[in-house]
Amino acid sequence: MKRNTHFNSHCSLLFDNKINIAIYNKIGMMDMTKPKESIIIVEDNQDFGNLLLKTLSTQYSEYNIVWFKSAAEVVEKIHEGLKPICGWIDVILPDSHGTELSKHILDRQPEAKLIAMTGFTNVELINEALRYGFLDCIAKPFRIDLAREITQSAIERYMISKRKTLLIQDVKMMMEGGQNFHFSSIFSLITTLEKQSSILENVSFRITELSLKLGSAMNLSESDMKILRYAALLYDMGKMPEEEKLDDVKRGSVTTTTFTVFKIILYIIRNIYEWFDGTGFPNQIKGENIPQFSRIISVAHGYTYLTMDRRHQKALPEKEAFDEIKAYSGKQYDPSIIATLGKILKKEKRI
Repeated sequence: MKRNTHFNSHCSLLFDNKINIAIYNKIGMMDMTKPKESIIIVEDNQDFGNLLLKTLSTQYSEYNIVWFKSAAEVVEKIHEGLKPICGWIDVILPDSHGTELSKHILDRQPEAKLIAMTGFTNVELINEALRYGFLDCIAKPFRIDLAREITQSAIERYMISKRKTLLIQDVKMMMEGGQNFHFSSIFSLITTLEKQSSILENVSFRITELSLKLGSAMNLSESDMKILRYAALLYDMGKMPEEEKLDDVKRGSVTTTTFTVFKIILYIIRNIYEWFDGTGFPNQIKGENIPQFSRIISVAHGYTYLTMDRRHQKALPEKEAFDEIKAYSGKQYDPSIIATLGKILKKEKRI
């Protein structure tokens, strides 16, 4: 695969110490190394599972393609160290619901990109999968060439998420070592990565734009708006080690040092998939214990994904998408933020 030269060309913006540029070269060279990760299929139908296995094994021979027939098999292998980069998961499994399995996988491998499969064309079921963190949801039966396209999209999105994580991990280490950096330079790099994506075009930018509209309508301060912007743009990066809870995050007020602000951003991202009623993941926190910024991005994320066209499915009309989001007010989403979203959409005459 071709080396990401655009990414490396921006590395010199970040640090005064030129030695550090070499560390960032490894991010741009990720595509040059043969991947060791796995793509999983979780499907109990023998014929369909076998067809999908053969198709993906032929197309993606550089990956380890693994077929499971139950959620329990997947959970066991994950505990043994399996870290899938993407996966095709049947929503209805013999021993579990696909959404429960997705929470288990994403809690341990947040960068993984999961695609839900369902034998039903029920819009509500498809939307439920998106709410649980799936990248996409497709009704069976589907064209096998579509499986190739969606898998390629998932791998591409995974690579972008992984690069974001590597970038932020190295920045964190350098900050701990006392080196200076500029937030604007980091996000110039992230913007460059996002623009190279050919799938889910501008998804991070759309989530960020809506998050900022919500934050502005909620009268967040200028410093809070900056933090919200950075966290929204990084929403799909992976888990960082030794994340810390900070009371400042719960209040939504940022008045601390640059390093603490950086840790706040990581904590916000970590809690985007928490649900308002406490049934989300990874820690089942609820209500206002979830960082305000995380609650804002959660709403923006949910609404954006419902209103995006896909290769196999048109976006929901905005009124229908808002009604779907509103139905989960108080369960998944903060009711006050849902109300704010409604006011914004009405003001812009979109519903």
